[in-house]
Amino acid sequence: MHFVLSRTAASALALALFLAFSGCTQTRVLTLSSQDSRDEINLRTAGRTATLVLRDGFQQKVEGIHIAPDLTSWIDPESTNLRSAPTDDVVAVRFIRSGHGALLGFGVGCALAAVIGTGIFYATSDTSDQRASALLGGPLVFGPMGGIVGGIGGFARGSRTVYRTSSGANN
Repeated sequence: MHFVLSRTAASALALALFLAFSGCTQTRVLTLSSQDSRDEINLRTAGRTATLVLRDGFQQKVEGIHIAPDLTSWIDPESTNLRSAPTDDVVAVRFIRSGHGALLGFGVGCALAAVIGTGIFYATSDTSDQRASALLGGPLVFGPMGGIVGGIGGFARGSRTVYRTSSGANN
């Protein structure tokens, strides 16, 4: 039997490779003068290591970020010292969420693998009955495998979240 990769399966494979090497990043622009914005960052970064970026070029992985109206404080993980800077100097806070990345990777992996599997089964089918079963067999056989691979990859890469301040959005 001669195997030909269908155009749909080839496109899905190319998209899968692109997504595997790109990852997901969510960027939000917030105003730190807003209590809701400060609370969101403080809640999302609680118990996580995050990268703090200040206006003067300071950029470091830090722990225990707390953003208050006038002062932002954090713990330097190397020295375990408490450090601080004016909140107006904060340009961005970045962190990685592995669990969110795993869920995204699982979903994308399932979908792409289902499309690829359907294309492969359909392209190798000789009869209309086989082609009809390919529409069900492709997702059932390839979908879970793609979900597992995508979930592992998504967990490893994580989902990157970036909070840029309105003062740092133009930098």
